[in-house]
Amino acid sequence: MKLTRYIINKFKKWNVIIDSILTVPQIDELKKRGLQIEVVNYDSESFNKFKDKFLKYEKLPDKKMLEFFTTYNLLGIQRGDKLLDAAAGNSIYVKVIQDFNFITTYITDHIFKSTFFDDKRNTYIVAGDISSLSIPDESIDKISCHHAFEHFQEQKDVEFIKECWRVLAPRGCVVIAPIFMADRYVECWNIDKNTLFDSSATLIIDKSASLPGADDDGHFARIYSSDSLNERITNLATQIGFKAELFEILIGGKRVPEMKKQFGSKLNYPLRALKLVKK
Repeated sequence: MKLTRYIINKFKKWNVIIDSILTVPQIDELKKRGLQIEVVNYDSESFNKFKDKFLKYEKLPDKKMLEFFTTYNLLGIQRGDKLLDAAAGNSIYVKVIQDFNFITTYITDHIFKSTFFDDKRNTYIVAGDISSLSIPDESIDKISCHHAFEHFQEQKDVEFIKECWRVLAPRGCVVIAPIFMADRYVECWNIDKNTLFDSSATLIIDKSASLPGADDDGHFARIYSSDSLNERITNLATQIGFKAELFEILIGGKRVPEMKKQFGSKLNYPLRALKLVKK
């Protein structure tokens, strides 16, 4: 594939380039490309009750609450589960889920320099990179990953899938939300960085882009096409023994999030999540 490098040095708006040149593929197109995708409709009352539980701890944007709600429901978290929130930073997700499910929780993120038990969150903090988790084989029941998978550089998206297989117990599962997709496979930076990890991707440098994040996120985002998601992730997952499913999330019969009321790229809409179940 011919590589194209887009650069913007001065901007007045966010996501100027990626929102102008990228289009989100619709369900019919995904199916034609061999991806299994299912639409899941949750009722508004359930979502609002879930948000109320989080309001006791922290007020978060609806976009973030939708991610948390999605992983919680798709994972089917139950009392006694061991839940790992991958690349979670200082998220309160595991704390809240722990309080109303009575589960054992773990957080891993590159920002942590040591492994310890966090008394305030009643959670095990695991230092190290998501491509090499300091967690025993088959010791985790559920794994969530919120708005982080797109930041995994080099081959770490692939390596993370392999690590999930290693640490998950039989019939365990991982849910990644959101999954960012477009009509072309893109590696995007919002800083001057002439680095392309996968030669089949298009390199975009968009200094107005919010999707690559800031310092903790590496200023990088990987946006999958249907083919690249298949080639890098779902085919691999299936080969090593996962059942792979892509979900599109509706609340009260409507696609979410409503981006007119949210900050971020149009690529956030509609919310899609990838679920891998270990056979």
